[in-house]
Amino acid sequence: MVWAVIAIMPLIFAPITRPLIADCYLQKGVDYGNAGSLKDAIIFLNRSVSYDPHNMRAHFLKGRIIHEANNYQAAISSYRKASKLFPYYAFIYNNIGFAYFQMGDYHNSEQAYLQAIAIDPRHKNAHYNLGIVYIKDEKSDLAKKEFENVVAIDPEFAAAYGRLTQIAPLDKKPYLELGRIYHYQGMLDQAIENFNQVVKIDPDDKRAYDWLGQCYLERGDLEEAKKIFLNCLETDPLTKDEPLFWVHLQLGKLYYTEGSLDEAITELEMAIEPPSEYYEAYKFLAQCYEEKGLLEKAMFARERYDKKTDSTFSSSRAN
Repeated sequence: MVWAVIAIMPLIFAPITRPLIADCYLQKGVDYGNAGSLKDAIIFLNRSVSYDPHNMRAHFLKGRIIHEANNYQAAISSYRKASKLFPYYAFIYNNIGFAYFQMGDYHNSEQAYLQAIAIDPRHKNAHYNLGIVYIKDEKSDLAKKEFENVVAIDPEFAAAYGRLTQIAPLDKKPYLELGRIYHYQGMLDQAIENFNQVVKIDPDDKRAYDWLGQCYLERGDLEEAKKIFLNCLETDPLTKDEPLFWVHLQLGKLYYTEGSLDEAITELEMAIEPPSEYYEAYKFLAQCYEEKGLLEKAMFARERYDKKTDSTFSSSRAN
């Protein structure tokens, strides 16, 4: 009787132990994959799926490892097995689409990306990759739509803006957004290049001039920044109807950086004339006044700046 029980114990515990063993092999495969040892990773992932053929993650990761080894057809086979086990995982279809794309099969690539998007309409990589397929198929209008979908989902997706500049080179918005992203990343040369493209397309876009001046300031090119801001005051048609407070603010900051306190004060005082809301000018005015020994004016400017920032903070908390 005892021997009979011992004999059937593996059958009793197999449903419990096999998935556990499969997970151990799976983790080993992941570790080898992260270490760049693709051959060993595949060995352990094969063991994992042999112990638990219903583990979607094992099939998916096996597909990714094989994919990295440039075995696209085998990768697609593993991805397909994963999709049968869990058909609502958009990443699987995105990877299938990319594998087909690398094989030059744009039709099946398109279908896979569309399936990923049907599952998850906000899958930005699937939209972007589908746009690339449309470029290959010379369907520029469809490609443009997909890249616009990408930036609607993720406004920081620089590569999509880059593609839009190629498709619609006379549209200033992608250049402006690329410049903004590069500026935020500290890539000032690339930012300046894109903002210059904006002003070539639209010489009256004061936002681009503002960004350009800021980039030159941060790069330490004060003369170029000054040239841009002074040019705005002299030639920008908006000065007739709308005082360019932002230009005066930037010039004031520039003169302060140069140590030209009188010129800085002149510009910053113009930046705070009603109905201006550029209260940042008070901060620099206070510093200029202090360095000039005008302590009463400095205190007043600092109080105005603190009052504005406190009210803005309180308002944002209330909302």
